[in-house]
Amino acid sequence: MYPAPGNRNAQAGLLGAVGKVGYGWLATSNGTNGMDLNFGTLWLSPNSADARGLGFQLRCLSE
Repeated sequence: MYPAPGNRNAQAGLLGAVGKVGYGWLATSNGTNGMDLNFGTLWLSPNSADARGLGFQLRCLSE
């Protein structure tokens, strides 16, 4: 099971969606954005580009 830690608002720094969605940075980037995997209870987005200030978790899945 993968935890759903939510995210941090890039401007205000407040936590949001804790326990509802999960995010994890990928090793690649897209311009000024980082690439990430994100999911909720009914969806999975394995290759999204989001602002690095969102404070997603870093999680080593494999080497």
